[in-house]
Amino acid sequence: MLHEVSFHSFNGRDEVQGWVYVPACKPKGIVQVIHGFGEHSRRYFHMIVKFMDAGYIVAADDHVGHGKTAMYNDTWGDWGDAGFHTMMEDEHKLKEIVSKMYPDLPYFMFGHSMGSLAVRAYLKRYDDTIDALIVCGSPSKNPAAGAGKLLCKLMKCMKGAHYRSPLDFSNEALKAAEKGYERMMAAVSQLNRLKASNENTVDIATLQTNCFEAMNDDLNTPILIAHLFEGVRIINSIAAGSEKINAENLEMLKNLFHSFVFDILGLKGEEDSSASNQALGKVIDAMMNVRKTARANKDWATSDSIRDELKNAGIQIKDTKDGYEWSLE
Repeated sequence: MLHEVSFHSFNGRDEVQGWVYVPACKPKGIVQVIHGFGEHSRRYFHMIVKFMDAGYIVAADDHVGHGKTAMYNDTWGDWGDAGFHTMMEDEHKLKEIVSKMYPDLPYFMFGHSMGSLAVRAYLKRYDDTIDALIVCGSPSKNPAAGAGKLLCKLMKCMKGAHYRSPLDFSNEALKAAEKGYERMMAAVSQLNRLKASNENTVDIATLQTNCFEAMNDDLNTPILIAHLFEGVRIINSIAAGSEKINAENLEMLKNLFHSFVFDILGLKGEEDSSASNQALGKVIDAMMNVRKTARANKDWATSDSIRDELKNAGIQIKDTKDGYEWSLE
């Protein structure tokens, strides 16, 4: 069950948007998730599902200036005159709402990154209102903080308190993202077709470690994606025959891509297993069997004609030592 909630922010200006996720079983307690800077609470959806599977109600909102709250109020990255104090008081307000909905249950708070700072401040003021606190990815003392504060003051004087930096959003950026997504999904599809060898020339353990380290670095998804594209290179090299992978490392690579691409990043394929694509595959197989017979009879004209017609239809054929592979251009 999902409850959508909204309430007036402590800043007196915004309406905070939040959600209460309720498991089907009898709840053991309540976990309130407090997200970090520059993100939103639904980024934690996979973790929320895990908490629900374990029997916990999960409450979460998008901070003022973030996510759906920012969209609803058309105010981005600005807490208001009360500053950071607003976030702590808004989380207390959400806690009061959820506690009234589900009284007499143990109450836990989880704060990540900037959210960890909020829950530590919360603990000083409302220590007796929660049963336990989980602090994740909490920032440490930064010797450059003074310079950062000075820069912010200069920007405020020059640009004003509500200045927004330009958003890098263009057709070119969208096309580049689309191509990257297609490369990633094609590699995942290719990964499922790889066959294990008795030899191994790739280092999947280091790739896995790098991916986990990126996640431990304050959920550094850009770095994670860069490591996953190194995995894409490895997959394509194995498919091309320039690298080899044994059964143990192949299983590790499959688990790694499934966990990070689907479970963590939440990417989805284009329904490659749909009935239409299965039917297309059967048609291509039939045409390629005719081409195989033509090649065996040294009928190169027919063989080349089939390949050219498929290419004109947007189907790319790549001959391999085990037969062929096809993909949509």
